[in-house]
Amino acid sequence: MYVNSLFLKAIFTPINWIHPAFTFDPQMKGKFLLLSLLLGLLSISHSQETFPVNGVHDDRHTVHAFVNAEIYISPEQKFDSASLVVQDGRITAVGKGIQLPKNAVIHPCNGLTIYPSFIDAYAGFNAKEKREQHPTVASNWNHAIHPEFEYQQEFPINEKTKNDWLISGFGVVNVHLRDGIMRGSSSTFHLGIDQPNKAIIRNNSIQHFSFSKGSSKQDYPSSLVGAIALIRQTLYDAQWYVQGESKEFNTSLVALNKNPKVTRIFELNHALSIRNVQGISEEFGLPFTIKATGQEYLNLDELPENASIILPLNFPKAFDIKDPFEARMISLSELKHWEAAPFCATILLEAGHNISLTRDTIKTHKEFLAALVTLNKTGMSHRDLLQSLTTNPAKILGLEKELGTLSPQKIASFFISEGHINDPTFRIVEHWNVGERVFSTPTLNTSLIGKYNLVVDGKEYEVSVRDVKNKAIKSSGFNKATKLKIAVEIENEDELLTLVLKEDSTKNLLYRLSGKISLNGTLWDGNGIDSNGAWITWAAIKDRGKPKQDTSKSEPKNDTLIRPSFLNPNKAFGVSSTQESNPSFVITNAVVWTCADTGKLERADIWIENGKIKAVGAGMLYPNDLIRLDAKGRHVTPGIIDEHSHIGLRGGVNEGAQASSAEVRMSDAIDPWNINLYRQLAGGVTAAQLLHGSANPIGGQSALIKLKWGRSASEMLIDDADGFIKFALGENVKRSNSRNNKGRFPLTRMGVEQSYVDAFTRAKEYQSLMTQSPPSKNKTVSSSPKVRRDLELDALVEILDKKRFISCHSYVQSEILMLMDVADSFDFKVNTFTHILEGYKVADKMLEHGAQASTFSDWWAYKFEVNDAIPYNAALLTKVGVNTAINSDDAEMGRRLNQEAAKTMKYGGISEEEALKMITINPAKMLHLDDRIGSIEEGKDADLVLWSDHPLSVYSHAEKTYIEGQQYFDYASQNAQQLAIQKERARITAKMMADKSSTKKPVKPKDQHEYHCDTLVEDYLTE
Repeated sequence: MYVNSLFLKAIFTPINWIHPAFTFDPQMKGKFLLLSLLLGLLSISHSQETFPVNGVHDDRHTVHAFVNAEIYISPEQKFDSASLVVQDGRITAVGKGIQLPKNAVIHPCNGLTIYPSFIDAYAGFNAKEKREQHPTVASNWNHAIHPEFEYQQEFPINEKTKNDWLISGFGVVNVHLRDGIMRGSSSTFHLGIDQPNKAIIRNNSIQHFSFSKGSSKQDYPSSLVGAIALIRQTLYDAQWYVQGESKEFNTSLVALNKNPKVTRIFELNHALSIRNVQGISEEFGLPFTIKATGQEYLNLDELPENASIILPLNFPKAFDIKDPFEARMISLSELKHWEAAPFCATILLEAGHNISLTRDTIKTHKEFLAALVTLNKTGMSHRDLLQSLTTNPAKILGLEKELGTLSPQKIASFFISEGHINDPTFRIVEHWNVGERVFSTPTLNTSLIGKYNLVVDGKEYEVSVRDVKNKAIKSSGFNKATKLKIAVEIENEDELLTLVLKEDSTKNLLYRLSGKISLNGTLWDGNGIDSNGAWITWAAIKDRGKPKQDTSKSEPKNDTLIRPSFLNPNKAFGVSSTQESNPSFVITNAVVWTCADTGKLERADIWIENGKIKAVGAGMLYPNDLIRLDAKGRHVTPGIIDEHSHIGLRGGVNEGAQASSAEVRMSDAIDPWNINLYRQLAGGVTAAQLLHGSANPIGGQSALIKLKWGRSASEMLIDDADGFIKFALGENVKRSNSRNNKGRFPLTRMGVEQSYVDAFTRAKEYQSLMTQSPPSKNKTVSSSPKVRRDLELDALVEILDKKRFISCHSYVQSEILMLMDVADSFDFKVNTFTHILEGYKVADKMLEHGAQASTFSDWWAYKFEVNDAIPYNAALLTKVGVNTAINSDDAEMGRRLNQEAAKTMKYGGISEEEALKMITINPAKMLHLDDRIGSIEEGKDADLVLWSDHPLSVYSHAEKTYIEGQQYFDYASQNAQQLAIQKERARITAKMMADKSSTKKPVKPKDQHEYHCDTLVEDYLTE
């Protein structure tokens, strides 16, 4: 007997229940006695609703029995010729040989398959929807943060959209408002049920996150690193808020603390953002389900173990590449992704991750179902396909006890199809949701296919039915007496037929016929009218011979796709495999520029062991089996270090919306796939400081990396390096070139000074509070600190504690002196003044303060505050005793820093060894890494460059570049690599040319952005 769950909930639970069709499992055994006494009452009252009945009350409990079907109970369990029984929205029985209720409505399903309805945990009904207005309630200060927002789906859903999703197989969808960084909660509902009270399963059970600020008009965040910092700060605020120390009411923070066990889905805009999401997850102990991009096959190592991933099937379309010149504008990475994208799901499954497929961003059911067939061709099994569309998304949404399989007592959400979901011929004929038929289309009567002897009004014709499609029945015929062809149009609905016969050449009407099918499809007969309107009789008998198959447009073979090979990164000059770890070898007979006290050594050797320099000198003995590289006539230097760079970053280099953005971390934005990393290896650069831009007085925290091309962002970061941060002075900070400053402080050089004073005053107060009540390192809300954690002030306190060091963008002497005075007043030092083109004026003061200088070689007069710049600056600073380096601040210049350093020999008479030190050991000292890199000395990292000639000559080039003893660039292999790239492009473009897609993507050139100090991006997600 069916037990009404709504009635049980009214007795045993509070009012905040969910969908009325859900069962309830009472926890108190004593209440089972009451339950048994109420069974008789329940059998009468189980269909009670709050909605009044307008008319005669219909309380029928129709039982539906679907018989003789192939039924997939779950991805692992299937029955052939089985039955499914449904009553009152639930499955009551399923299997072979089950006894059908006597009052059941029988649905014959011979030759058909029944599947559980698909579930889309990230349905794209409203992908472009935006909030109509920003809230006026007491919510978060930033309009991109609104976790309190509760999405409400409007009913009824557009009929065309609804049916297209139902015919795709989806019966349950989870929809949210796609606007903002913390987007709020979603609504999960049944498709095809127009009454919201019956359709909605759950509201407010899933929280959605992204890195996109959406429709927010506020400047902050203006970069990816800003979005990450905003999420981190908000989560720390939520931990603090729950302690009750706040003097304000904040609905956003209330929402974040409302249900700690809520499911969280994080939408990625870039595959590399996996690392960012995982960092947030580990920092706050919050698990996330990842809404992927489809490129995650390229960085599997950054995914957490057994990750829950929602994967879209928006495979890229082929390009229209008939024009060979246009085809050159398509990058190799785009070509390779077009070929590899269908394999993403299979690769993720092989890596042990839990995949849920989504129709998100796919416009039509045809495109979606075709994608399922493509997945099958990549090796994804029928079981895995079904699991990724049913049980896996059900678990994400917390609905696995009610949906996802066709087990007894679960909600009757299923569809009936012709064929299997991985077949090209797959077609849904009926969709049932909560026991109601919500979609149906006529079943294709393929038994019509054959040859018929047709007699009409005494005349004989032969009619052939070649194929039965959804929209048409392909048929033809001829007059047996005259052998003249006739055009035949046939329509079929159940057992009824209509035929229209026309002369093939003139299209003149011959007959219009109507009749029925009988004798198992072997006999057609009925009545009709001829071209004169006279009534006639007709009949057709099916020929028992096998009909010829229609080969005009046969279905493509279900061939298995061959998985392509991948590069790392998967683009031009990517490496095919990870290099051997810590090789051992010796470079012999080289001119070695040690950049140390030993100076330049002629015909010397360098012994590299396990990535370190074991020995350097002449006349050393080595093991016989040690690999030797004869460098006779060539030069070896330490790897070049660029103290000021912006290469290898994504999502913007400036978070310039506020005077201080000390909370942002450039390490969050490292792009290991950026081709400039490889190009600078070709110029001998092995390490760099990736800096925030100069849009505000206090910028973001730096990232110190080694340019390990082919490695991940985490592997590029230099372990245990000191923390650095970017400060800035001058025109960029005070918005000299901005017509719309939006009222942001500061707008003058005087205001810049006050920004520093204010920031460090607040930092000292914060430091004092933290000393009195240090923050807990535990990640649970219950143990969060009573002092509000402030990420901006954390970084500034690190400066005060001499744990983080300043690299300051600067030009004018007055401002350089000002910042040193501010630093002295707060008892910290400015580590490095970068650019510092007026440094020669204040070199003595810098030496006294303890500041270092990282400058350009010969840049001047490119803006007003550079008018006093001179090319002798580096030499003058060096002669005073200030540790001086030459930096790039430019992706192109970073590839020729050796030539930039050589200019100091012309301008100022610097020796060649001192010039080379300006791009090796001197910047290493600035970055506090001189104990590890910057010179060729025993025990240091084997970061080396083998040059073809004198390393400061314009005629010299880097032949080999090593980082920790591993070769990351080889000049000799460039021709072979270029040829390999050419062949790979040709192979894929030939494959793309053969693609039969009806619509191909036009080729459009893409702008490749390179960041500088003053770069401000319009949309950081496109960078």
